[in-house]
Amino acid sequence: MTDGLLVARAYRNRRFMGYHTVIIDESHECNANIYLILALVRRAVKERSKSSAELKVIIMSAAINVHKFIKYFEGYGKVGAMHIPAATHSVDLRYLGETPRTQERSGTWSQTNVQPQASDIVEESCRIVASIVRGNMAPGSILVFMPGVPEAEKACRRMKQTIEGV
Repeated sequence: MTDGLLVARAYRNRRFMGYHTVIIDESHECNANIYLILALVRRAVKERSKSSAELKVIIMSAAINVHKFIKYFEGYGKVGAMHIPAATHSVDLRYLGETPRTQERSGTWSQTNVQPQASDIVEESCRIVASIVRGNMAPGSILVFMPGVPEAEKACRRMKQTIEGV
């Protein structure tokens, strides 16, 4: 669930009863919800440590200061840390380029108030993915960011049609 939903549930269920484990991923993305969740979870861990229904908390991040989190939870329950080395892979970034919100005026590019159309973004993304596939690039994955779920679903359908035709 999202951090906002977890905060809302935590206010209604401050001891996290019915939960055995809470996993907080991307905890380095500090925002008000993450801070609230950490405070609420820490209190619940302490309250439940006295019962047979201990609450386990797993905090994950690729970029956290582990010692700060250990210190924050010390005295509230059992605390441990585990380091799992991550595999790194080289990444090629390719950007969509100019979107329909830019227009050429007198040979120079200038920003206008026209918003790009989602269909244009989907079509241009499909064109770029097809060119990558046709270019016989080394095996790997392609990650495409879309403005929303409807565009992502449309792009998946469109890319499948486009690539099957390759």
